[in-house]
Amino acid sequence: MAGIPLYAWTMTVASATNGGLFQTVTGAGFGDYENGFLDYKCIMNPINNPATGCDSDKPLAGITSLAFYNSTTNVTTFNQYGKDSLQPWAYSATTNSFMTYDDQWSAVEKAKAVKASGLGGTMYWELDGDAQTPSKSIIQAVKNYYNQ
Repeated sequence: MAGIPLYAWTMTVASATNGGLFQTVTGAGFGDYENGFLDYKCIMNPINNPATGCDSDKPLAGITSLAFYNSTTNVTTFNQYGKDSLQPWAYSATTNSFMTYDDQWSAVEKAKAVKASGLGGTMYWELDGDAQTPSKSIIQAVKNYYNQ
């Protein structure tokens, strides 16, 4: 069994080098109901709506200032640092905020590794953190992969 988080960790870092990767952490980052912590649904739908987005308007400015590094955005840098680790991230030069999270691509890649290793499947924490829109949902993406 492998766990796939439906949340992100944020922190402030000392430098913008490498899109914030490998930098000294200087403190907790912006968060929603807790500093340094966001639900995945808040990233995918940064509005003040606890059911489908963020629990408050507190993290909204932080999210909108981020540059994302994943399989579709800032791909060259992502392929250099994040592809092998299956881990997307985001960084804001404005606020020196760094965020690490899983997205649909990374979750499906992890599900492929689970299947190839003969493990029993995947679990998620916590379920209400997933995006409510099926086309953005991590759980739906992994389900679609397993059902192929």
